Amino acid sequence: FNNSSYFTRGAGAGTPSFTAISAGVGTNRVLSGSGGYNQPATYVGATGPNAIMFALNSASTASAATFAQPSTADRAALGGSPWGNPSLIGLASGVGIYQRWALYPTRLTDAQVIALASTGSSRVATAVTHDSGTLAAATDAASQGNVVLLRSSAATGRYLLVDVAAPGVAQIDIGRLVAGPLWRISRAVAYGMQEGRETLDRRDRNPLTGAEFPVPALANPRITRFTLPLLTATEIRTQHRALLAALGGAGEALWIPETSLSLAELNARSIWGAVAAPGEEALAIRDSPAGTSRSFRIVERV
Repeated sequence: FNNSSYFTRGAGAGTPSFTAISAGVGTNRVLSGSGGYNQPATYVGATGPNAIMFALNSASTASAATFAQPSTADRAALGGSPWGNPSLIGLASGVGIYQRWALYPTRLTDAQVIALASTGSSRVATAVTHDSGTLAAATDAASQGNVVLLRSSAATGRYLLVDVAAPGVAQIDIGRLVAGPLWRISRAVAYGMQEGRETLDRRDRNPLTGAEFPVPALANPRITRFTLPLLTATEIRTQHRALLAALGGAGEALWIPETSLSLAELNARSIWGAVAAPGEEALAIRDSPAGTSRSFRIVERV
């Protein structure tokens, strides 16, 4: 542990501490709270420039302490702090049972540290970057139960929470839950966009009698054809290339024809499907001095 800092929990009294090490010499700071002997507890520590936050949950109580410390912890010691015993410098002592370790790449706020130690979740109201609120059901089987949610602007977060409720039903079946990057082109779709369904129903006819035998398909998937015109150099050379490289003919994407639609219409017209078919020459066309166009045919995945 030379030239680093870390959090520890003493194996004896269970007293947590933060140790700052410089040139192999450790300075120990005992933090508030104690887990006691043979008591399960949750310990959460967070460090950042000039700020250290620690929270302890023992039984149903939580305590926290904030220290000014120009150091960043980059590891944790399993066991008690060895400082004060020269023979144990650089080692962690003690016996304990650890059920789970978690490392967060970003510094939690003080409120999140306390919440994580108390409830096991770092979600706090002040850290929520977007809340859609309660949305009434606005979908049906004809659109495969699509529910498409859009934000008017970007939001940065670590978690996405989706809460689905349907009073009166025994169970809810969610076939696919998708969240991903958005490719939003700078210009609108060209005129001539086509929308409809690929008809898979069969009507076989007897060549001798002329009798027909209609057979309905289990599903007639939705289909759309459209062209993205006047794509800029960045859109076609960077974004479109990345799209094809990531999805190819096996990957799928969500096509949203118009972001200003009502929720019901957005669910009905948005299609989840492949942006390129196996064997298709997915080509962009330089059809004007100002830009490039790309035509798509997307069939809904059933």
